[in-house]
Amino acid sequence: MLMHGTVSMLPQFFAQTFGVKSEKPKSPWIDVCEFSRPKGWCVGCGRTREETVGWKKMKPYEVNALSKELKRRITKMNQQSDH
Repeated sequence: MLMHGTVSMLPQFFAQTFGVKSEKPKSPWIDVCEFSRPKGWCVGCGRTREETVGWKKMKPYEVNALSKELKRRITKMNQQSDH
């Protein structure tokens, strides 16, 4: 049986117990907005224009998934610029 106020504590409990982040990470914006890459990725953060505009409306799990993708994109852009 759940006690009053317990339900609101469940996300925090699961985050602490299972190491799941429930807070949205900070924006990857680094004060550089140049969408000149062939796939429309920003050279500063790796996001597309659509992802940049929609960032604040994304759910934490969407942001976390995109953050992992951004790391891959930045690595790919760096490898392409080395050639």
